[in-house]
Amino acid sequence: MTAIAESSNDHPYLWRSECQKFRIIRCKDDLQCIVQAFQSPKWRNLSYHSEWQSISMRWSALNVPVSQPTVTTSTLPQDERDIVSAIMGL
Repeated sequence: MTAIAESSNDHPYLWRSECQKFRIIRCKDDLQCIVQAFQSPKWRNLSYHSEWQSISMRWSALNVPVSQPTVTTSTLPQDERDIVSAIMGL
């Protein structure tokens, strides 16, 4: 089985900004979160964090949720992603 590259649009994410230009993913080893920005043609890593609080402090302008989402929303159907986004205020 081949893993999906972290720079791929198909990589599962924990959170994505309203403007769709920023997202947060877990690394392949599930050790840290990675804040990424989309720069065509792929996602680029901006910063690495072992604790969610450091993301919300450093990237407060992005309105990152205070608590880490427990589900990667990218694997849900679009209508369910919309519901989750509305509930979480994303």
